[in-house]
Amino acid sequence: MADQMVGNWYSISCGLGRIIPMDKVKTVLSNVYNMNILAISDGKLGAINGVRPDGSIDTSCLHSQEMTPSVTYGVAAAMLQAGLTEEAFKLISDFTDNSYNNLGCAFQTPHCFSVSGQYRGSTHMSSSLSIWAFQWCYEIETNKNLSGENHLASEMYNTKLEKSMAEKVAYLSEMESKKQMSQKQNASESQEGILKSVRTKVTRSLSLFM
Repeated sequence: MADQMVGNWYSISCGLGRIIPMDKVKTVLSNVYNMNILAISDGKLGAINGVRPDGSIDTSCLHSQEMTPSVTYGVAAAMLQAGLTEEAFKLISDFTDNSYNNLGCAFQTPHCFSVSGQYRGSTHMSSSLSIWAFQWCYEIETNKNLSGENHLASEMYNTKLEKSMAEKVAYLSEMESKKQMSQKQNASESQEGILKSVRTKVTRSLSLFM
């Protein structure tokens, strides 16, 4: 099982760095990929939780014979961190294609699948949201590899974005100032109108006694 890599994957994702030598991480994840993924339905089911040394699925309990989408996404993310990019994308591609197009679980990702395609725990929250773990690691690893023109383009984009945001803030501040001035002017005009009305009434009242 890939659970032994969870601490290392999470530590790197949080920016704290590795806690296990990356060559050992790569070895473990390569074994998981070959034994728990490729050896079972050519990887289309994702990562099976338990596999015995002889390559057969561990049937000692229900959980060991199932594939959990959230774990599969986590394994793929850890593979990206370990440099197993091709394997990570193949895992994600094969699993999503099978679960979306063959099993019909595009918007209702269950907690887990069995080898036969049966599932339990439909519309499980973590199974759907955990795909962001892969996206997060992909963005981090991509940013690490930015160099030369790509890095310059990224900086130019960020500068342009910051300038655009500053212009929007300035525009909104100006509009708010104009709004406040308009409100003050309207209030002043309203007061003048009231005073004028009062003067007119007083003048008319006085004219009755003259």
